[in-house]
Amino acid sequence: MATTNDEPLPLHELISRILAPEPSFQNPKGLLSGLGTIQALNQSLANQPLLDFINATLRGISQVIFVNNPLSGLLILAAMFIQSAWLGGMSLLGTASATLMAIVLKANPAAIQNGVFGLNAMLVGAAMAFFGAFGNGAWNPVWAIAAIILSAITAVVM
Repeated sequence: MATTNDEPLPLHELISRILAPEPSFQNPKGLLSGLGTIQALNQSLANQPLLDFINATLRGISQVIFVNNPLSGLLILAAMFIQSAWLGGMSLLGTASATLMAIVLKANPAAIQNGVFGLNAMLVGAAMAFFGAFGNGAWNPVWAIAAIILSAITAVVM
């Protein structure tokens, strides 16, 4: 809004008005409700630890493509399992172990819920799957243990 003496608005206020979403799109309905970051899901799952953990893990998987959406994480995970069950399993194992480590370390709850700790861990799990498949074979428990340990370390380092 303009000031009382009709001075122009400061630049930051003009930009915030231009970038502000339309009120009709702030609470999308139907198929559009899965778009964006779905922060309402974070709020509704805050008191349900298991579902909140699954939500955070899926968000961690989607962080690999710089998206904070559990549905995107589920699609990425499904694609990985279709390509290779070993790759999908190790990526999920890595992301879950880092998310669990962040919870144990009592890291920032908002960062945990938004999957920040899963980004590097998912990549570590995928790398362990790749090298394990060409090393002493897929489904070797040594590679799974390495993925758990190294992925958990990524949460500590962050």
